[in-house]
Amino acid sequence: MLGMIPQLYTELDTTKVPGGAVVDALLTAGDIPKALWWFPFVFIGIAIIGLLVYNGTSLRVNAGVISDQGAQGSLLLTFVVIEALLVFFGVIELIPFWTALLFPIWAGGWISSTKHQTLG
Repeated sequence: MLGMIPQLYTELDTTKVPGGAVVDALLTAGDIPKALWWFPFVFIGIAIIGLLVYNGTSLRVNAGVISDQGAQGSLLLTFVVIEALLVFFGVIELIPFWTALLFPIWAGGWISSTKHQTLG
C-alpha cells in the first residue's frame, strides 16, 4: 500500500530544496515514500508560519509591555504570506501548484465572513 503513494504524484522535485538530496537519501534508506514526508512537512510548516504571522500582527506594545488585549491580527497579511509560500513551493515543484490556485477561494470566503473591523 505505501509503495503506491509515490506514483500518485508528479511533483516532489527536491533538487531545488537545500538539503533535499540528503532527506531523500534517508527516506530511500528507510523505505519511506517521499510524499509521506515532504507534503506534511511543507503544509504543516506553511500553517505554522501563517499562525506566527497572525499572532505577530495581533500583539500590541504599550509602554514596553506586550499584550494581546483588544488587538486583532491581520488576516490579509496572513493570507498574503501563506499564498506566497504556496506559490513558491508550487513553482519549485515540491507541492502541486493547484493548491496555490484554490487557497484564495477558501481564504477569501473566510476573511470576508469574519467579524474583523479591519482587514489590514
